[in-house]
Amino acid sequence: MLSMAHAQFQQDAQQIGYFSGALNFRTVLSVYEVSLSYVETTANPVIDCTGLTQGDSAGIALLLACFRAAVNQRKKFQVRALPEGMRALMRVCDLEDFFESK
Repeated sequence: MLSMAHAQFQQDAQQIGYFSGALNFRTVLSVYEVSLSYVETTANPVIDCTGLTQGDSAGIALLLACFRAAVNQRKKFQVRALPEGMRALMRVCDLEDFFESK
């Protein structure tokens, strides 16, 4: 039996956003609006991916959409703790320089 993957996005008191769960083509739409809203309403958005258990190209696309929203508002955008699988995908696609990642 296959279990249903899920993704969550939460913001803490320091205005850091956190993804958790699986950020993939099945789950990305469930956090799309809330993550973009976070970027649009936060002075310098920081997204922490420590809680991600899995991610694919759809997760990368969501992060790029967040990056684009931040750039359009002249904000600095940072991603922390991107899982190695997503980092490898970004390297293959030559996307590493789109946002500051730590």
